[in-house]
Amino acid sequence: MARSPYRFFEALWRILRPHGMMRLLLAEQRSGERGTLLAGSVLLTFGDTVSYAFNGRRGDALALRPNDAIQWRAIHDACVEGFRRYDFGEVPAGNQGLAGFKSKWTNESDRLYRYYYPGCEPKKRDIEANEPVWEVAKFVWRRLPLRATALLGDQLYRHL
Repeated sequence: MARSPYRFFEALWRILRPHGMMRLLLAEQRSGERGTLLAGSVLLTFGDTVSYAFNGRRGDALALRPNDAIQWRAIHDACVEGFRRYDFGEVPAGNQGLAGFKSKWTNESDRLYRYYYPGCEPKKRDIEANEPVWEVAKFVWRRLPLRATALLGDQLYRHL
């Protein structure tokens, strides 16, 4: 799954947020004066629809269900503000965890169709097709210093 670079989110914040077309919802655990960020979601709005677009969460906090709290707040706010639709976004094929999470909020799903030009679907990248290599790459990536991931991420993103 391709990740978007920081500059993409910075542009969303700078361009869409002032027009009410982008929202950032955060789930935090408070302990006295201190808070720990558990999860965050970016929502995009257009017309009568709120779209759940991006999410990040701490893996060690999933038992606290921070994404459930964010979804509840987002749906509640959308209703109060008069939006008619809430789009949970797509679920990549085979991602049963995400499909399960989204299905507990709704039982209606629509098939997403993609059209490619010039008439053929992009080929699966070799690294994605080679599962052991992909797993090693993820293992190494998660252990790199943040500064290294920022530099490498910008370079890699250009080729995705």
